[in-house]
Amino acid sequence: MNRLMLIAIQSWKAWRATRRLARALPAVAERKQKIATLRSRHRSTKTVIAEQREDIHAALGLQRTRHD
Repeated sequence: MNRLMLIAIQSWKAWRATRRLARALPAVAERKQKIATLRSRHRSTKTVIAEQREDIHAALGLQRTRHD
């Protein structure tokens, strides 16, 4: 029972985070679809993912680290 509650709570938190991000940056949802399309066609997604990361970091006010 506790495991089901944890799964439900984690799912809800992930949904809320995705929803807030989509509202703040509508381009994120569009890029997510573009990434899925590129992956299904076995194409490179590196540039699209890099753009996505930069936009999200800029919106959150984060600086890129060496590991990103």
